[in-house]
Amino acid sequence: MEDNTFNKLVEQVQSQLTELHDNIDQFDQDNKDVSNSSVGQDIVDLQDQIQNLFKQIQNNIQRLDNNTGHLTGRQQRMKQIKQFYKKEIEKFTQICKLLEQKLQEKRKTLATNQQGRWNDPKPKPIDELQEQLMHNQYDIENQVIRERQEDIQKIDHEAQMLNKLVGELALEVHKADEVLDLIDTNQQTTNKNLIKVNVELVEAQDSQKSANKKWLIIGLLTIILVGVLVTILVLKLK
Repeated sequence: MEDNTFNKLVEQVQSQLTELHDNIDQFDQDNKDVSNSSVGQDIVDLQDQIQNLFKQIQNNIQRLDNNTGHLTGRQQRMKQIKQFYKKEIEKFTQICKLLEQKLQEKRKTLATNQQGRWNDPKPKPIDELQEQLMHNQYDIENQVIRERQEDIQKIDHEAQMLNKLVGELALEVHKADEVLDLIDTNQQTTNKNLIKVNVELVEAQDSQKSANKKWLIIGLLTIILVGVLVTILVLKLK
């Protein structure tokens, strides 16, 4: 993937993460305002919207992963994106768990109220109507709880997968840093060896020049000595 295409996809993911962050904050606030009677449809719709964002972001992150390669700049950007995404998943998971606790408490309250009315030997007509309404609400709450439990299981699974991806990416970045450090160390060692070789070469050249000069002097002395000997022999022959 070309840098321009990669950068555009990164910008798209960052925009989706911003939207996800805002939606989760709104979801958190809405859950704090949940009434004692039911979970509003707006909360359910918002949760579905968040779930769709999770899927879109996950798909785009996978595309980025497939095109990150060993480029340090891309790896660093992916690491930041995944850390932010992981943080939002953990926050959303925690909010869902708190919502589940609220629903469980409401479920117990409804069950207790129903049991009390069943034990009343002379229920009033209005109580029977209220009982039926509460029974219907009880069924709705049970359905919501089951759906939230399924959502939480899916989110926990996504969080585990993301933790694994972040760990693998961190390991790859660490390996890349080690390779760069090794290359730098080898480069420094090579430079030192080159300097040492150059020094030894200069010393060898100086030594060679000194040896050549020495042999030249010896040669001249030998010629002079031979000349002297020849002269002496000539004089003796006369």
